[in-house]
Amino acid sequence: MPAPPDPDELDRAALALTRVTDQYVATVRSLRSVPGMTPQFRGQDADRFRHAVEMLARTTQQHADEVTQRAQALRRLAQQIRSLPRVT
Repeated sequence: MPAPPDPDELDRAALALTRVTDQYVATVRSLRSVPGMTPQFRGQDADRFRHAVEMLARTTQQHADEVTQRAQALRRLAQQIRSLPRVT
């Protein structure tokens, strides 16, 4: 039976995923602060632009949520491994 993964490595991987999530969240904030997103821009082109940017922001947020869930799963696994009885 193979040995379980090193929980410290799992924690490091979770931390790396958290950093990716932070980048996704920053991208969402940036997208939603694009000058064309303000209502002062009017017309069909502006509406299409706002819709496209909002769809991209939503998709990016969904990716961030998925990465967050994976990081949490790695942390839970690391904790479970730490709680296993020691075999000598």
